[in-house]
Amino acid sequence: MNMRVQIKGGGVAQSNGKKQVSIRQLVEWAFQREFAQIDFDSERRFGAEPAPSFGMEYLLLERARVGCSIDGGGRSEPHHDAELVSAALSVLPVARGGRSMAVQIGELARVGAVPDYMPRAKPHVEPVEWRSHWRGDFGKAVKLRRETYTVSNRTRAVDVYWCPIRYVNTAGEVAAARRNYLDWWAALDELRYTFQAGRDLIAYEVTDVMPPMTPWEKTS
Repeated sequence: MNMRVQIKGGGVAQSNGKKQVSIRQLVEWAFQREFAQIDFDSERRFGAEPAPSFGMEYLLLERARVGCSIDGGGRSEPHHDAELVSAALSVLPVARGGRSMAVQIGELARVGAVPDYMPRAKPHVEPVEWRSHWRGDFGKAVKLRRETYTVSNRTRAVDVYWCPIRYVNTAGEVAAARRNYLDWWAALDELRYTFQAGRDLIAYEVTDVMPPMTPWEKTS
């Protein structure tokens, strides 16, 4: 029987001693605590077209054979499980964002953040520049042209001003931000499946817990 016990820090440990974590917790631990780095050079050694579901045993054997290291410099090497996280990101399938998504996942994990999905964003317009006044801030107007008109046989001139505006939080911008969030979510889900299927982590066990898929639906 596979017993569970609560362990310090709020995690859950199985009878096999592994701590249960979500995929986001695992990636953030790897980059925050273990200072993992993504080594894209190793990708060429594993093949230019990595399969979406690669074998972790094969990956480890290949890394040992070529003697490549994820983390360089003066620090000690990251934990075994952190290296697996880095290696998995280095061969993230193109269908899940490839290298650019791998870098984004690593950068966000390092600061414990998620992609900006522009919560509560509403399309609106605002002045390109603002003018401060003791009565408040006003849109800065610029001269457009000079008009002339005649009144009582007298010609008069008046300057015509307009206020340049810009569109903020357009529907396209909001859609792009949320599409990027969904791509990030899908890439994490790919990693979750990889580690659950491989079961090669020695200290952690990845659960089914995922970040909210569409968090803006609760804030819109």
